[in-house]
This record gives sequence, structure tokens and C-alpha cells, in this order.
Amino acid sequence: MADRTANAVHIIDLVLGVREAIVPVGRQPFGVAVNAATRKAYVANFLDGTLSVIDEASETVVKTIAFAPYGEPIHVAVNPVTNRVYVALHRGGRLVVINGADDTLLTTVDVGTGAFGVAVDLLLNQVYVSCRDSRLIRVVDGASNAVLGGMTIFPGGEPYALEIDPGLRRLYVSFAPEGDNPRQLLAYSLWATGPVMDGSTQVGNGGPEGGCGVAVNRATHHVFVTNSQDDNVSVVQGATMMLLGTVPVGDDPAGVAVDPGLMQAFVGNRGSRNIVALPDGY
Repeated sequence: MADRTANAVHIIDLVLGVREAIVPVGRQPFGVAVNAATRKAYVANFLDGTLSVIDEASETVVKTIAFAPYGEPIHVAVNPVTNRVYVALHRGGRLVVINGADDTLLTTVDVGTGAFGVAVDLLLNQVYVSCRDSRLIRVVDGASNAVLGGMTIFPGGEPYALEIDPGLRRLYVSFAPEGDNPRQLLAYSLWATGPVMDGSTQVGNGGPEGGCGVAVNRATHHVFVTNSQDDNVSVVQGATMMLLGTVPVGDDPAGVAVDPGLMQAFVGNRGSRNIVALPDGY
């Protein structure tokens, strides 16, 4: 869990519910992604404009990657099949591509202003990047690192966090209508010819900072959306886009992750500075 107040990452044993370590990283860490195959965690340090690479075995930072002249890395995603790491740079509107074998920067891709969320489609080897200020979602080919212009999504407002359910072949988008905070969850079916919108549902208020994490339980296909302004989490049935419930969690929830083995979602509350475990019993 990224702790932007302490400028650190907390490593937690989810089975025992205890903190194993606190790892210092850069200033205001935001997104975190883990490659289970290489046992590395990647942490986007928003204010420093860097990415910290944590070795899970030693629980230490083994490398720091700088992104100057671009900055404000915000969300991170990993493709464990190709061992590529993708970082959205909010300032500069870039997608950074990193070789996970030696953690070197391969290239940067111009995607659009206000780059925010990142999600990887392992089946098609494609990367989705939400660009809040450009009000679009880019699709990048993972082999060539080229933007697939004909597949760009124009949702009609501001897209924020992204998540993919590989079982349902769906992309979920936390979405803010024009002039509003994030309040909707959009769903797009993923096809080789391009994404097709096929559903939406109303969720809670994500707040002016877009504190709206999205995570999928791949076992149940339930989608968990954090609503920072409302201090709760919306649970959506991903197949039907039906709202299953709304659960109070704490002050200013932001990040969320799901462990399908434990059948629990874990929510990080920025205001309460704690983690809440939600059983997926719907």
C-alpha cells in the first residue's frame, strides 16, 4: 500500500493481517503494481517524477527510474507475459514503457494530456491509457508501442481509473460527466477490432481529485469502486453492471485491490490512514 503522507510503501501479509515492512520511496507515492512472476513491485512517486522498484524478497528499493523532463507518474500496470511495465505520466501526457528484465526505460509514447489510469489486456497485448484532460482513452499496441488511433475511445467526459476483467473481456472505466466528479462506471467489451461500450452504472462520488480506484475480483467478476467523497465503496456485478451494494469504509478511500483467493477487497483510506478488508460475499 502506498502511503503518500509517509512517502513509503507498506508491505502487508493479507492472511495474517500484519504489516511486514515499511519501505521508503519517493515523495507522494500513488500507483503501485506488482509483477508476481519477477517478485517486483513498482511504485509511482508523483511529486518526485520517479518510479521506485522494490524487490519483494529483500523488501528494499533496488532501483529508482527518473522521467525528466516529463513528470507526475500516477498509475502503473504490468504485463507479466512480456515483462513490460507501463507508467502514466500525468504531466506531459506520456505512457512510459519499461523493460522489467533490467528495469530500463525503453520508450515514451505521446497519448494525451492528463494521462491517468493504465490497464493491460494480456490476450491482445494492448495497453489502455485514460487521458483525463484530453477526455479520451488511448489504446497502445504492446509489441510496437504505437498508438492504435482507430481504437481511441471518446467517452464524452473525463475518464479516470481503469481495470480489465480478462474472463469477461471487459474494460471498466471510472468516469466523470462534463463538469462533475467521477460518478459512473463504464464498461467496454474488448475485441480485436476495438473496444465497444456495452454498459454503465451509477456509483458514488469520486471527489474532485478523482479518488476512484477500480478493482475486479476475477473469481466472481464483481467490480469494486472507491468513492472518495462519499467515504464508501460501490460493488457492481461486472456481467450485468447491476449495483450490488454500497459499503462504508472510512475517510477518503482511494486505492483498492482484490485477492480472489481470500475473496476479499482491500481498500486504502487516505483520510483514516488505514486499510479495510471487505468480504466479497455478494
